[in-house]
Amino acid sequence: MGGPQRVNPDEVLGLILQQAPISRSDLAREAGLSRAAVTLLVQDLIGLGIVEDNIPTFSAGGRRATGIRLDLAEYFMVAVRINRYELTFRIFDGSGIEVETTEVPIASDIKIEPLLALIEQTLRGILERRDERCFLGVAISSLGWLFETDGEVILHTDGFSELGKRDIRASVQAMFPEVPVLLEHDAKTSALAEYQDHVRETGRKPACLLNIVGGIGFGGGIIIDGKIFRGARGVAGEVGHLGINFNSGIHTRNVDTHEFNGLFEDYASPRALRQHVTSRLLDFPESSLTEQSTPEEIFAAFEVDDPLAVWAVERVCQLLAYGLAGLTFVLDPDVIVVGDAFPASETILERIRGCLATYLPAVRMEHLELKFSQRGTSGVLYGSYLLLIQWYLTNGELFARIQQSQAASAS
Repeated sequence: MGGPQRVNPDEVLGLILQQAPISRSDLAREAGLSRAAVTLLVQDLIGLGIVEDNIPTFSAGGRRATGIRLDLAEYFMVAVRINRYELTFRIFDGSGIEVETTEVPIASDIKIEPLLALIEQTLRGILERRDERCFLGVAISSLGWLFETDGEVILHTDGFSELGKRDIRASVQAMFPEVPVLLEHDAKTSALAEYQDHVRETGRKPACLLNIVGGIGFGGGIIIDGKIFRGARGVAGEVGHLGINFNSGIHTRNVDTHEFNGLFEDYASPRALRQHVTSRLLDFPESSLTEQSTPEEIFAAFEVDDPLAVWAVERVCQLLAYGLAGLTFVLDPDVIVVGDAFPASETILERIRGCLATYLPAVRMEHLELKFSQRGTSGVLYGSYLLLIQWYLTNGELFARIQQSQAASAS
């Protein structure tokens, strides 16, 4: 006879988080454990006060069942998004439920030291209002691309070079040494959220998901087998830097100029959409658009058939599809998600899909799902929560952290 099964509490916690509510029998099968081993662990989790029992659900076979789910309402983490004009702080409880959001405006020319001081001040203000014993950590998402070298993680952001003057992750970690502090590109954390949404909606785990975040430029997040693909130094996914026009001018990387420089983001991003409109204002005198029209206004004008908006959006759809076709042959994704500043419009999605079909073989199009994000900009912050939870589960630290918190509260 075999001895007692070795139970990994963090693996079980991860399964409950991902599939809740889940029956004990399904949990045992997914974890590769006996029903008895799962029952003992679940009883321990109930004793810690972190599991709700008797939740109506259905088993994997479709039968009615009672399940369990984690209740981590007293635990919390802070997701921080660094954008060009503001800092966003969002508190999530341990189960991923949004608790509160704080937005802090910043000057476009802010220096790195005041920026770090503002991050620390806001985080300490949050901690003053909550039980620090239940603090799980901080996950920071930022614009720009990351480069890891010599033990440092440095941000490289066009038009916001101050972000690269310090290792922001290490700086914030020094402020809060008792908890993990993570830093990632916002397109990558958004991709984590899109991956989880896709699995929950379809029940299928894509082998490869590509997520495009469009704003001033393009960012990309690649998820392979459920995890962020970072490459050798953290740069992987920077699809906006893909060259699609060899004959354009030399690339200056000055985001405030209005010249095209040959990169994917120079032609197909929401910023490029504005440039397309500006370049042809005189050709469409009947259009309601102006030089000051925002991407949101241009997309809205497209939906009511403004002729200039129709031309500009269709142009962006064509160029976006052209770049995505090349990326499809490189990455071979199951799913491509376009999000952030792009609206979740079925009309625009069909335009992109139609253009993509002209660049890809029919057999490849049949096995590629293209969709818009339903989360928009909020996916970045929820993905930051997932990033931190994934860190805990990968390192086998979540169960230990909960036990540590419980012991501190009891003493």
